[in-house]
Parts: sequence; C-alpha cells; structure tokens
Amino acid sequence: MKIKLWILICAFLFSCSSEKEWTFSEKIELPEDVRPLGLTLKGDQFWISDPDNNRILQINNHGQVLDSLTNLNRPMHIASNGEIVYIPNFTSDTIATFENEELRSIQIGDSLDAPASIAMLDKTMAIADFYNHRVLLIEDDKIIKIGSEGRTDGLLYYPTDVALTKDRVVVADAYNNRVQVFDRNGQFIKVIGWQENIKVATGVEVYEKEIFVTDFYGNRVLTYNFEGVLLDTFTNHFNKPTDVLIFNEEMYVANYGENTVTIFSK
Repeated sequence: MKIKLWILICAFLFSCSSEKEWTFSEKIELPEDVRPLGLTLKGDQFWISDPDNNRILQINNHGQVLDSLTNLNRPMHIASNGEIVYIPNFTSDTIATFENEELRSIQIGDSLDAPASIAMLDKTMAIADFYNHRVLLIEDDKIIKIGSEGRTDGLLYYPTDVALTKDRVVVADAYNNRVQVFDRNGQFIKVIGWQENIKVATGVEVYEKEIFVTDFYGNRVLTYNFEGVLLDTFTNHFNKPTDVLIFNEEMYVANYGENTVTIFSK
C-alpha cells in the first residue's frame, strides 16, 4: 500500500513540475483580401494590421471583422497600452494613436524613415526605424538611439520589430537574420538566432522568460531563453509569419503570406 501511495505522489509531483508544451490548435481564416502583419490587444480586443490595404482591423476568435480603421499609410507592427493602439505608418514616416474612436498623430522629437514597429511598456515607447537602421527608445523627453547601419554586433540592418522588458530592448534585426538584445541604455548585450539560419527575422515577442521570433522565409517560429539558447521550433503551419502574440496560454501568429492567423495552445 505504501509503495502504491509513493508511486501516486511521484506521478503527481512530476505532472506538476513538467512544462506544458505548445501544440497546434487551428488556423483562423480572415477575409480573403486581408494580409495580416502585426498583432496587438486593446483591452481584450484583438487588432491586426493589414498594410496592403492601409488599415487595422478588430477581429474575433473566428476571424470575423468587428471594426476597422482605414486610410492609414501601410501600418506595420502595431502596439497597445491599455485602451490606446499605437500605429506606425510606414510610408508617411508618422506615428498615430487610436483611442476613443479617434485617430491622432503624435510627435516624437526626431525624424523617422519608415517606422516598422512600436513597443510600449508603461511610459516607455520603442520604435523600429527601418530605413535609418536604428531603434528609438523614448521616455518623456528623453530619446536614446540604438544602433546604426551595419552587420556586426550592436549594428542593425533594417530592423522590423522591437519588444521591451523592464531592463531589455529586444530587436528583430531583420536582414541581418537575427535578434539583438540591448539594455535600456542602448548598450549591446547579445546576438540571438544567428546559428539557426533565420531567413529574415520579421517579428519578435517577449513572454515571461522566452523570446519568440518569426522567420519569414523559413516559415517557422523559434523560441529562445534570454541566454540565446534555442528552446523550440514550430513549423508546418505558417506562410510568411510576421508577428507573435501570446494571450491566455495561446500563441497567435500572423501569416502575411495568406489571410490567416495560426494558433498554438498550451
């Protein structure tokens, strides 16, 4: 009896300590003309950017469009902070906000050349400034400029996405085919992903202790820890993935190559 009890206790402890794994759940099909690029949450509402049609769309879990904001200028990797959606307009070199059904342009104190992504954390904004090969880190009136054009560590080559933590800036260094990590003062820390032969790193997301990276032409999503160790690779369910959003133990991936969003669940 004692042996059986011990076996049950061991089995319970093992099941509690083991990590849940991501498994493919489904693909959400969007309207046929949509080409999703960026994903964000405004409260509990899902919004996607559709740059080919110069709009952002609110969708439900079935891919139905509930609301839209049109007449934008190729919106890319959007972000949110509470009830505000932040929109980088790639072709007009501007940043807009969408709040209370009102669209406004905001000034950031520097010139942009094709903003490709915005990340928000508390009062801090990060912008991937595509053709300037840099990231701007903005808090109040202070601007820190991270990177310049180049191929070596600390330099960027067409950054497309950026994510923030309390002490890190994580950049999708797209055409260097890697991710770079900087501190909040803009100092280079680490390169991630170069050994996995990423074919254009288009999107990056930080969730808990993991970094998620979309590999555009590799049609996969890779996850790393902050030491740069590869943890997992997801394949077979993507078509030119561009962005990752984690919510309620589900991973949403925008497929720019078609009108779908792929969902993995834990």
